[in-house]
Amino acid sequence: MQNKIYLENLSKKELLAMSYFDLTRGYESKFGYDEFVDQVINKVLELYPNGVAPNMEKNC
Repeated sequence: MQNKIYLENLSKKELLAMSYFDLTRGYESKFGYDEFVDQVINKVLELYPNGVAPNMEKNC
């Protein structure tokens, strides 16, 4: 809460980033991890660098 990562309202940009992230999760479950997933996650992190889920996905 102190770092404003949890329990904060998302801006429109952050909400868009999380929508992209949800897209990649669905794509990845259907087609597997490939270059498209990596490209979209990089874009998500540009829009929302403090996103916990995208950062976890990138660093796994």
